[in-house]
Amino acid sequence: RFSRTNGEQCFQGTKPSPLRLGMISCATVFLAVLGCSTAALLNSSCPNEGLRLLQRSTSNQKVLASSTEDPLADPKRLEDARFLIQASFGPTLASLDAIHNISYRDWIAQQISLPIESHREYYRKRVNPRTAGDPVEQLHSGSARPKCRAGSRWVNYVLLASDEEKPIAVQDNKIYVDGVFRSDVDPSYAGNGLLHPTACSDKAPDNWDVTCAAHAHKMSYSCKYQSWKENMYCQQTCYDQGVGYEGYDCSPGWPGLSGLQGYICEVFQEAVGAWVLLSSVKDCNQDLLAVSNPRVWRTYSSPEMLASSVEIMRPGILLLSSQADCNLGNVLQSDIEVAGGFYMFEERLELAENTLAAPASSESWIGGSCPSVPRSFLNEDHCLLLPGCRPLGASNLELELKTSTLETFFSQAGRYVYAIRNLRVQMSPCGALSRWQKLDCTETCTATSLDSSQAELIAAKLQSSSGFLRDIEVSCQGVPASAVVLVGSSYFQHVHKDEYNVYDFTDWVFQHPGGPDKITQWANMGFELEFPSWHPMERWEEGIAAEVIRPNFVGKYSTVVQFQDLPQPLQTQQVLVAMGADVAQEELSAVCGSPGEVANDPREGHQLSIMHGDDLRDNDFDLDHAISNQHSKSTAWTMKALHAKDQLRQRMAWALSQIFVAASTNGIGFNDRNEMWLNFYDIFVRNAFGNFRQILREVTYSPIMGDYLTYEGNRAFDSLGSYPDENYAREIMQLFSIGLWKLNPDGSRKLDAQNESIPTYSNEHIMNFARVFTGFDEQPKRANVEEVDSHNYIDPMQMKANWHDVYPKPDLNEGFLGDGYPLCSDLPKHAYLRAGSKFEFLGHSYSHEGLEEFHVSETSGLYQALCLSPGKGLPCRFNLTVELNRTLPCHAAECQAHAVRILHVGTGYYEYVPPTCVDLFFYNGQTTDHGESRRRSKVKCMNPKQKVAGTACCKGCTNTATGWMKDEFISCENATTTWPSMFTKRCNFRSNWADRSYCQLACWEQGVGYEGDNCSFGAWRGEQVCTYLKEPVLFATAEQRCQDLGLDICDVGLPGYGCEFDKMPVWKSESCSYEVIVQLSDGKVSFDSSDKARLNKFWVPWSQNAYPGSEGTCPSGCSALLDGTGCSCGMEVEEVVAFEQTPSEEELVSRLKIAAYPPNGTCTLNCSDAVRAYLTGTSIDSTTVFEHNGRFYKNIEALVHVGSFSFRNPPAFISSEEPLSRQALAEVESLLDHLAEHENTAVFISHRLIQRLVTSNPSPEYIESVANAFKTGSYDGTVYSGQYGDLAATVAAILLEPEARSQDSESNGLLREPLLKLIHFLRSMQYEDKAGRPVVIDNLMERIGQWPFQSESVFNFYSPDFAPDAFPGDLVAPEFEIFTPPLAINFANGMMSLIDNGLGSCEEGFGEGSCTQGVLTLGELECVQPTIEQLDLLLTGGRLSSKDTVKAAYLQAAGADQYKALQKAIVMSPEFHSLGSPMPGQQRSSPAVEETSEALRPYKAMVMLFLNGGADTFNMLVPLNCGLYDEYRQIRSSVALTPEQLHQISTEGQACADFGIHQALPFMKELYDLGQASFVSNVGALLEPLTKEAYKGQGSRCAGLFSHSDQRRAAQTLTCQSSTASSRGAGGRIADALALGTHGFRTNSFSVAGSNTWPQGMETAAEIIDKNSGAVRLQQYNQLKTVIENMTSVQHGNVYCEEYAKSFAKAIDFNEELAAHLRNSELLSDFQTPNGLAEQLKQVARLMVAHEERKVERDLFFVSIGGFDTHQDVFEELADKFQDINEALSYFVGELKAQGLFNSMVLVTHSDFGRTLTPNSGEGTDHAWAGNHIILGGALRGGRVLNEFPESLLAESLQDAGRGRLIPKYPWESVMVPVARWLGVEESQESSVFPNIANFNRSLHIIGQADLFQ
Repeated sequence: RFSRTNGEQCFQGTKPSPLRLGMISCATVFLAVLGCSTAALLNSSCPNEGLRLLQRSTSNQKVLASSTEDPLADPKRLEDARFLIQASFGPTLASLDAIHNISYRDWIAQQISLPIESHREYYRKRVNPRTAGDPVEQLHSGSARPKCRAGSRWVNYVLLASDEEKPIAVQDNKIYVDGVFRSDVDPSYAGNGLLHPTACSDKAPDNWDVTCAAHAHKMSYSCKYQSWKENMYCQQTCYDQGVGYEGYDCSPGWPGLSGLQGYICEVFQEAVGAWVLLSSVKDCNQDLLAVSNPRVWRTYSSPEMLASSVEIMRPGILLLSSQADCNLGNVLQSDIEVAGGFYMFEERLELAENTLAAPASSESWIGGSCPSVPRSFLNEDHCLLLPGCRPLGASNLELELKTSTLETFFSQAGRYVYAIRNLRVQMSPCGALSRWQKLDCTETCTATSLDSSQAELIAAKLQSSSGFLRDIEVSCQGVPASAVVLVGSSYFQHVHKDEYNVYDFTDWVFQHPGGPDKITQWANMGFELEFPSWHPMERWEEGIAAEVIRPNFVGKYSTVVQFQDLPQPLQTQQVLVAMGADVAQEELSAVCGSPGEVANDPREGHQLSIMHGDDLRDNDFDLDHAISNQHSKSTAWTMKALHAKDQLRQRMAWALSQIFVAASTNGIGFNDRNEMWLNFYDIFVRNAFGNFRQILREVTYSPIMGDYLTYEGNRAFDSLGSYPDENYAREIMQLFSIGLWKLNPDGSRKLDAQNESIPTYSNEHIMNFARVFTGFDEQPKRANVEEVDSHNYIDPMQMKANWHDVYPKPDLNEGFLGDGYPLCSDLPKHAYLRAGSKFEFLGHSYSHEGLEEFHVSETSGLYQALCLSPGKGLPCRFNLTVELNRTLPCHAAECQAHAVRILHVGTGYYEYVPPTCVDLFFYNGQTTDHGESRRRSKVKCMNPKQKVAGTACCKGCTNTATGWMKDEFISCENATTTWPSMFTKRCNFRSNWADRSYCQLACWEQGVGYEGDNCSFGAWRGEQVCTYLKEPVLFATAEQRCQDLGLDICDVGLPGYGCEFDKMPVWKSESCSYEVIVQLSDGKVSFDSSDKARLNKFWVPWSQNAYPGSEGTCPSGCSALLDGTGCSCGMEVEEVVAFEQTPSEEELVSRLKIAAYPPNGTCTLNCSDAVRAYLTGTSIDSTTVFEHNGRFYKNIEALVHVGSFSFRNPPAFISSEEPLSRQALAEVESLLDHLAEHENTAVFISHRLIQRLVTSNPSPEYIESVANAFKTGSYDGTVYSGQYGDLAATVAAILLEPEARSQDSESNGLLREPLLKLIHFLRSMQYEDKAGRPVVIDNLMERIGQWPFQSESVFNFYSPDFAPDAFPGDLVAPEFEIFTPPLAINFANGMMSLIDNGLGSCEEGFGEGSCTQGVLTLGELECVQPTIEQLDLLLTGGRLSSKDTVKAAYLQAAGADQYKALQKAIVMSPEFHSLGSPMPGQQRSSPAVEETSEALRPYKAMVMLFLNGGADTFNMLVPLNCGLYDEYRQIRSSVALTPEQLHQISTEGQACADFGIHQALPFMKELYDLGQASFVSNVGALLEPLTKEAYKGQGSRCAGLFSHSDQRRAAQTLTCQSSTASSRGAGGRIADALALGTHGFRTNSFSVAGSNTWPQGMETAAEIIDKNSGAVRLQQYNQLKTVIENMTSVQHGNVYCEEYAKSFAKAIDFNEELAAHLRNSELLSDFQTPNGLAEQLKQVARLMVAHEERKVERDLFFVSIGGFDTHQDVFEELADKFQDINEALSYFVGELKAQGLFNSMVLVTHSDFGRTLTPNSGEGTDHAWAGNHIILGGALRGGRVLNEFPESLLAESLQDAGRGRLIPKYPWESVMVPVARWLGVEESQESSVFPNIANFNRSLHIIGQADLFQ
């Protein structure tokens, strides 16, 4: 490096003077920078032509690290740059220096060790909005920072931007704003920091013939001209417009404004002397007055103004620098800026520190709404027991849903919660869950006349239930709706299933068609909403009302619910307090933090937007340019990408975020909020080097993902009577873990015997796993975070056990999710005393109906472990969680208490948390009855292996006298003397005595006892046994306890006998049983244990795959169900010994499914083998425990025998008797384990990450190596965590594998993501914002196809399997899906603007606001060649192959533009856009241009309108006025449409003559009636005709049924059997046929919806055009044309470089040509574009109008509209989408008719698939198959419903594949074939255009052309 000391040596004895330096050669000057030893190299790299000394373009040029060689030519440096392009957001000179002398392995280790740079933390530190004037009750995000707290802000200017619209007054030289005194007015002006006013002129320029005031609107520009300033033109008007001349104040001056009464209109800038506009009226339209903002001033100072501890934030703004006791008022005085300066207090928001390390407690939280973070897996290890705002025990509050409770919801939470009444029931109660209400028979009640057997059946069911509302399922016949039955002495009437349900109607208030008052009025009328008698019941059961109201179900009136189970908006602190939560005075809180929830930093000011309360949006920022609410989150992301030190973590997080996608567009909305999204993104930042399983967990519990994929609020069938939403169950497998196809370890697909790919899961698995994801709901809303209406999108969701499905869940391996867990009934005695036992503190008070606590003795070791007393006699201290570190001996009552749950320790309560366990679902029952019951009135059959009943013991015979005997003073004991005839005429001689066992013992002793009696024990003795009140035990425990007392289980009630068993079940000696219900169609079973259980069917593994009824009829021992769908059979549960000798590993894994608790003893057999045995005796038996891989298994198999058939008894996590959230969450965790540990997961995730970081097409060896690192937690000898799922090891393997470090093959590499290229350029070129604010980039989603938080769907910005049309072989290139011509040119335009101007909005720039807001500070070097080398190094990693072209661009540019020309050229090079070795070759020959002069033949066009997401088209076309409509109403339930919501049409040839079109499609009705539109019904993807039997058997199915990506591809390719698009799209193949057929039609194919398969042909390349402008032109085309041609004309061996070069060149040329064509394309109608589809169709219309100029005869167009994946709110979502379609089609057709082109066009709709006829619990529908579609055009024979509409829509109908998924009867080809023939496809071409056409009967399955067209 050149220096004063080595200068002479470097310059060989000639030390130049500064004056001579300019004369030194380029090489010598550069030598001074880089070192002496590189002279020869530099001279050779810096040839003489065109060289001259160049000025650096910036003073910020960095000097490269010194080296003995040229750093730019150093191979290691080039490799470093390439490595950093993969591993970071781009290399910088500094990062290259940092990595130069260390290995990449060490660099990765350094990156892993760096502190995590949280996006949420960055954001929170920079939000500090004003709170002055904000109502305290609306300020939810935080609180106002007090004056005396460190960081409080003080300003020296009087008027604030937030003062606008407020009144202002000047009285007695005092300024008042909104009635509050702000400042004194100094008559000398000095105190207020203002100039003396000047008498300003208002002279207009000489050439004006108008006054200055007349041109006031132009002053913002004119007054800035230098000539105006020099001549003082319009001096007064310029001042009045806020652009006055410096040094002049043209106002009247504040001293002259005494008596002013007005309003503040505008505060231009918050600074002393800045322009302010006032008016006499609030709307500021008259009497305007411009003044200068005065400095705060006081005539006198006072002691309370003095503060010495302040610091300058920026000029005019001070911060209190330390917190101390003070008595500051609203004004502070300090000399820090000027002597005696005054500063006004400016109230700002304070966010509290609430992190994991420092959670906010009452000691740190300063007020406002409660910031309490719920305890969760995310923070539980950091929670503290401290004073807080949500005391422990509060969540245990139980509420009865009664009128007073509903009133509390209204008064405390503002929610309209009502019980619904007077719903009319229309369906019979038979065969479904029905509700019955007890009648008030003060007046006469009369039972309905029913068959006696049916009445008795219903009465028996009702007697087994309780309450005034009873829900039963009864298989009756002939019972009408609203029937009344007599039950004992009470009457019950059948009512609507929702009668007296309680709902939160708040969301319905403002959607009610009749106005909000019709709903709000019931808050004053007892909170019972009476359904109007004049409303049809459809208003309640279907449509938007059901969609809005039903998900807000609270419970059944008069039942008890727990506070924690309420819907989230009702879980407020105010409700908790008002309901009288029993919280002890000394109660503490579980004070927990949230990751990244740091305090805001007043020193950073207010830079980013935050919604901090109800409608409290900040507008006043501390920067010259505000960062909008929609840009704040992306700005935080950008700043971390640009400047974070942990670049690898940030880069990995970005890659992970593209696997686990949730976005604010087309999702949950709230794009204007920030913290929630940054918090979600931080999941990937925190866990980038953590464990994959943790990411899967955090994403699953995230309320953002829960809302985005619609499983938040998802409920079990038992909860709402609707099926669970399937959305997340599908995507967590397809996208987040295992993928669609089973994979080998190297990533290749596993194949079956037919050489077909094997799916990883079926739709049955999705339905099962959907049941797992029930019960999730948001946590209660809290403070200290950004306000998002009533939501909590920050904290992990809570689990509501009573919403969760309780039935067994099959897994992916023909087992169950509960396999491998121990049985709860096997929990060892005194397990709670064992080492490792865990206890959670509940608080100082605890209350739970039916649960009592075990009192722990103070002398117990357990007491000492839980009490944590600091000394004898002192009160206990408690910990939130206690884990025993040793096994404790039992003490006193503990020795009898085998199991406990709630423990009372001193003044506190703990809950014992047992290990996760399961119960076997089916059981041989045992009867129970309530303890007080003497007449068996509460008898129930329960599971004896669950702790659900108490212990009542008795034995002996009673001596109960009759009433007469008592009156006569006769007792059984004295009867031998007082009534001897009793023993000869009573006792067993009288049946009524025998029935009641009068004098049982006396009669037996006299030899006349009752049949079966044995009174040898003597007199009866009874006892209820417990170690604590209400103690529930297993039946075996109860039996043993009675035996220990010498007693038996008591079969009579023992009311008042202690233990408080009177109101709870106690065990009885009688066994009982239930039946199992078996479905004939598939062998699924349900349990007869309850009415709800009967309705829940699930798969079980039948032995030999044979089951009762599999032959079609029910066998003996079973009875057929009334509906004929199944058999009800007796059953017996048995546990059998599995092995009599030690099994092999394979045998154990396949047969032993029940885990064992770790045995007490040591291994006794085969102790060195893989399978070890623990024996309790001398041989292997049922008590033996086997150990394998550290896990223990019972040597039993649990079977359920059903006659001669049997199946394995499935495990279940959740008890239906008392479901617990812990149990439900254990099931969720089991599924997450199942997916994370699946054999596919390591391979699938590794492949996806490799694609994001290194190459789109990794070799099998590469994938396997990375997957092994994922599995082992180590790579190449370095152990990271050593755990499965280790992402640190994974990313190390990805980056260090030889294939990553030497990308020298044709397919090794990728096209880089557009966002990464932009950030890379900004980072490498050292971009800085001129104002010093964070770097702000506009939302570029629509312009470049990518932006943080903005993916259009869960499938990311591009498909991982996407391949451009001409891509070789099976290679993929995902990023090319968004490298469409419009997006590619938009990117180029934005980059050119960035290079020219910095980020800004001009010239298609990527910024917002002004033209330029920043600069690229990395300037050029002293000569051109090193400059090129440096840019090559930084931007391509030294891979640039076209340096001559780049240099030529430099030399051809002028002066200051030369460096920019270099940057532009490199930015357009293939190497900048790709990774991998470019492999440049020869020049590419230009394709020949065919010219023809032949006349054009008549024009025809087809438009494919694709309904993205799977449209619910059975609500687009509905049968009317026939039996099918009744079926439709029944199956569609709450999402069915009423006739009033449909446009009626008529048709011929269908079972129904009338149909209805959705009411949002009136234009379709119009076209239909004109014969210009038809509906194609019952269609979908088919390989061949498929019956229901074939579907369930061996019929040929489509690949990936019900998957979006597969079925979208199937609909667009019409080759559904293929999982690739190798056959291209159906539209493209039509285009091929038209162009290559005998007619040789001139054919084009277009997509106006981005990259899609449908328009792509084998020979026809689809042109992608922009929906907004059609053509997108390169802004600098003329200047860059030569550079682009030179860059793209070279062939490259690398497939990504080659495809880029061809695609970019073609995009430029095509759009230039297209622009010329469209320039003359004139539309004749007023074509409005109210939505995206209309924009697309407008471009289609323009292209059709220009068909002659384009010289084409056939066009195929692809357009699409998304948003049809309606898993939630289908009614509303569908209406919105259909309205968009209706509007777009009306404008489109109108234009075509005006142009005379409507008869030449046909439009057809397709979609991924149809949707389930049955709704889910979110009032949405799930993925299905068959659907109905539109075809329209002027040449149609329209006005018909084509194809046979399904003959039945009911469950189990001929087309029902299950859950209302209809198998299509007709393929897509049924309509596509006649359309193709109409376009001109020849018959001989059909088989190539439609590969599956031969599989269908032309006359049955394909509509004839003559039938479809005129």
